[in-house]
Amino acid sequence: MRHPAIAMATLLAACVDARTYCAIGEACRGADAAIDTPAIVGCEVDPSLCAPPLDTCVADVCADCNARVDRDRQAGDCTDPAAPICRTGDTCGPCTDHDQCASGVCFDGTCPTGVLYVDDAGSDFGRNTCLNPAVPCRTLTRALGFVPGRGSDPATNRRFIRLQTGGTYAEPGAVVIDDKAVWIVGPPVAVGRAVIDRSANGPTVTLANRAEVQLDRVAVNNSVNTTTADGVVCTDAKLVAIGVEVHNNSGTGIAATGCDLTVLASIISNNGEGGIAATGGRIVLVNDTIVANGGAASVFGGVSLTAIGLTSVIQSNTIVGNASGTVAEPD
Repeated sequence: MRHPAIAMATLLAACVDARTYCAIGEACRGADAAIDTPAIVGCEVDPSLCAPPLDTCVADVCADCNARVDRDRQAGDCTDPAAPICRTGDTCGPCTDHDQCASGVCFDGTCPTGVLYVDDAGSDFGRNTCLNPAVPCRTLTRALGFVPGRGSDPATNRRFIRLQTGGTYAEPGAVVIDDKAVWIVGPPVAVGRAVIDRSANGPTVTLANRAEVQLDRVAVNNSVNTTTADGVVCTDAKLVAIGVEVHNNSGTGIAATGCDLTVLASIISNNGEGGIAATGGRIVLVNDTIVANGGAASVFGGVSLTAIGLTSVIQSNTIVGNASGTVAEPD
């Protein structure tokens, strides 16, 4: 809460509240106002400007995110990594959305550091390590080169990649993720979908050798020219796809073999050889829209599941308008 100014009778008048101060030629002012004024000494020099225990000095600012709803919310208030966001009610708590975090990634309620940044207008030249959001890399392929192997310490940074803007991310070939754990996050869909594409024929994203990958708010579109030009190929790996779009690939949208595959709230559409084909592994398909896949030359249309695990879940999906051979699949 900001305190009202207290008129000074003289320059020697004392300020009576711990959160106010006297400045030469000025009235007593709230500590928050003091710190917002560059010419005034901040709380790092004079901690008494903040009133503990409700206030603490963080980066020369009185931080007061707490249960008191009559107090200001200020940048830097929440310093506990497990509770980085000032939430409703002025309480520090976990993040719930990627865009609440300055890093652009929310993971298990925390805002991780060491995020790798990619932008279709970025640069892969020189010594760019993708760690500076102001100087992002141009391709996922470049950023993946900095992701440690899956067997490394789970707490290791650089296992998160943020695609900063919507648009097409043209890769030099297939995006290959081999024996790595990585989470790839796109921008809000309202801003524009980040589309992973490639400049050559064949599949676009390939997971293998126990890779563990999460795709969040991205699209994998337009793999072209061959029946094996699948959008995503997952072999003996783990894939979680949330809010993704897999569209207009010449082959299968998602082709999984021995893969732990989870697809949630996603759109799989207009893929020439079919929508999702899975053989073996555990499959979870929930709240997905699988539409207009397959065609006269395809072996299946919307979904093909073979020998999948008994704990698989297929629930609340819309599967419509897909075709196999010359016979359209029923709605």
